[in-house]
Amino acid sequence: LIRKLFKLEVVKSDYLFFKENKNEFSFRKAVDFIQKEGPKYNVFLGFDVDYSLVEKNLPSVLDFYEAAIKRDQILLDNAFARMKEEKLDRFILVTGGFHSDGLTNLLKKGKHPFLLIAPRIMDPNAPTPYLEIMKAQADSVKGYKRVE
Repeated sequence: LIRKLFKLEVVKSDYLFFKENKNEFSFRKAVDFIQKEGPKYNVFLGFDVDYSLVEKNLPSVLDFYEAAIKRDQILLDNAFARMKEEKLDRFILVTGGFHSDGLTNLLKKGKHPFLLIAPRIMDPNAPTPYLEIMKAQADSVKGYKRVE
């Protein structure tokens, strides 16, 4: 879960589980345990460990997810404002999967009809440009254009 947090791969329920149980998560303890007990079971980390990097950066990662949760309401507010401004009766809002639960709950709470379309990713190891886009290392709109 910690690895997924840092790779921006968790869904909201994973993040909330981590947040509620973060005192139970210790990267240092997990790594120490694997290094000590792993050889008995032929289990190894496969990477060098720098505890300080995880411990130092975890607060920033958690701040990112907290901001993402707050963006749910902002995304909807902006979409409804734009819809009203342009005198439209519907809109399409494209977001990452992390926002699905929050947006769905807000739309239900406001009694707004909606349709959620989400891809089913069959290969969890398939490459994705998401992390690069989030780090502003890739063009997030490359190949896409606004449809009027």
